[in-house]
Amino acid sequence: MQINGLFSELAGATPRSLRTAALKLTYVGPQKKPIPSVLVSTWYRLAALADFEPLESAGLNYANDATALLHFTVDDTVMGRIMAGVGTGAVSGNVLPETGGAEHAGGGHAVLAVIAHLASSDGADAPLRGVELLLPANAALACATAIAAALDSGDGTGRDVMAIFMQAAFGVVLDRSANTNAGRAAGTP
Repeated sequence: MQINGLFSELAGATPRSLRTAALKLTYVGPQKKPIPSVLVSTWYRLAALADFEPLESAGLNYANDATALLHFTVDDTVMGRIMAGVGTGAVSGNVLPETGGAEHAGGGHAVLAVIAHLASSDGADAPLRGVELLLPANAALACATAIAAALDSGDGTGRDVMAIFMQAAFGVVLDRSANTNAGRAAGTP
């Protein structure tokens, strides 16, 4: 399976076909305190954590999902932009092997697990397709930045959620007016 194939496919899909798409970000790297996970779904279908469990890698710790979960919804057009941002750019070529704790050829362990799935549109519970990307720190920050950049300017909730996540996970302050990485906050890793 081509690892970014599902993201590429979803990015090129029609808005209507993305109505059941959802995305979950879980920080799985070393940490001193819990870091909230992020769940993004469309207005047409609210996803649940259980939807993503079959796609999680054995050997990784997903405890942050149970500690704090930040959720926001987007329309299907924005979901397409999010999928395109995740599947391209700095993320491509930086995906780790699909084994928990595996080290990237260029160095670094997974710090972010990004899971996307497209559920059945007929109301069935099981995802039709899904994929998990395991990202090292550089690609993880690029991924979070790409998601923030894909949001509409009026999406205050989505911007706030991504700002909280990026501050907690990477110590980066998100410039909410432009949805861009404004740099590291003082006193953060």
